[in-house]
Amino acid sequence: MSDVIPAALLTSVRHWLETYGVQLTSSALGDLAENESGTIKLTIVGGEKMAVEGRYLTEFSMAGLGEIGRMSEGQRQAGTQVLVIAPYIHPRSAETLRSLNIWFADGAGNAYLRAPGLVVDVRGRSRPTKLLDQISVSRSRSSTLFTRKRSQVVAVILADPRLVDAPLRVLSEFSGTSVGLVKNLMDDLVDTAFVEVWGEHRRPGNLVALLDSWAVSYANQVDTIFDGEGTVNPVVPKGTRLFLSGERAVPELIHRAPTLTAYVNISPTQPVPVDLIRENRWRKSATPNVHLRKWFWNGIEGMHTRADGFAVAPTPIVYADLLGSNEERQREAAEGVRRGWIKEIEPIVASMRT
Repeated sequence: MSDVIPAALLTSVRHWLETYGVQLTSSALGDLAENESGTIKLTIVGGEKMAVEGRYLTEFSMAGLGEIGRMSEGQRQAGTQVLVIAPYIHPRSAETLRSLNIWFADGAGNAYLRAPGLVVDVRGRSRPTKLLDQISVSRSRSSTLFTRKRSQVVAVILADPRLVDAPLRVLSEFSGTSVGLVKNLMDDLVDTAFVEVWGEHRRPGNLVALLDSWAVSYANQVDTIFDGEGTVNPVVPKGTRLFLSGERAVPELIHRAPTLTAYVNISPTQPVPVDLIRENRWRKSATPNVHLRKWFWNGIEGMHTRADGFAVAPTPIVYADLLGSNEERQREAAEGVRRGWIKEIEPIVASMRT
């Protein structure tokens, strides 16, 4: 199985493109596997949007460049531009790509994009040794970093970065996991530079890269306890705690959302919220629009906002659920949520690093 584009590289490419006035308005890039292509959307200066065919490569060869050239020609004839993403593009390879009019961007900030109203041509930036080392370590741990229980801990950390330096037992309580699991995960997060050790304390490392990496696999890890069909404006019976996520959590970005994703409290004796399902007359369906998931976090309710009278899940979870929907409108909304989360955590992270 091919590797998906590393979160550290994705974050670096996003940063450099935004520096050059180009914004990724779709997260499909995060799903790109090595040597595979996928459509991604860009917004350039002036707000103009364009679709390009993204291709993630880890290595270059003359034969490979020739194949990209043939693919690019076919895409141009079809009216689509190719954008190559790579950890590092050597100046000679960059020159070849430019001669073939193939756009590219790498983790060092080298980039070439050229269209009406858009000219980006940056060459000669040095090999990003630290980034390449981080990608290498991340790959070696990618299969075990985000198991279901570990994903719960990461979700809590992303919701409140101050918990990075909390006692392990606190993280365990807040995420509904064991202290041993939290200890092993924190060691791995330090090894992958998502968390840093500073004296006797821990502090956030590259949390944006952690969000990007975690969110891609989250939808496959979280416990879904009911998929059904019915109203997306639920009546919540007494004794039930319900937190909105997905598109119903962002009415300012998606109006009249047709699906409901919500987290609810359950118990060992009642693993499905029967009262909630009965009250709303939801029924199981092969084409569900109602998705109920197990509420697992504790102690961070203060981070929640309100929408339409309902409590809302922590921002990173809302982002991950939007991203995992595989629907274009929700993926585009996810970008707005992601930007809002970055602004939300920046002062917290800055205070922990001073």
